[in-house]
Amino acid sequence: MTPLLFKGTFNWHGEVLTLYAHAATKRQAWTYMCGQIAKKVGITASKVRLYFSGRQDNYRIERDV
Repeated sequence: MTPLLFKGTFNWHGEVLTLYAHAATKRQAWTYMCGQIAKKVGITASKVRLYFSGRQDNYRIERDV
């Protein structure tokens, strides 16, 4: 299966981040993007995933066409 391109918009403590990732599923893209954010801000990916766990409406991921 060819990976799809996903676009993610994340609200990281008031800073809006727009990221892209190639992935097979939206969930996989979310995981990749959380890793990108972790590298950018210098914390662990698990802390980023916890922040974007779905308890708040603070991110959106959709297929980029």
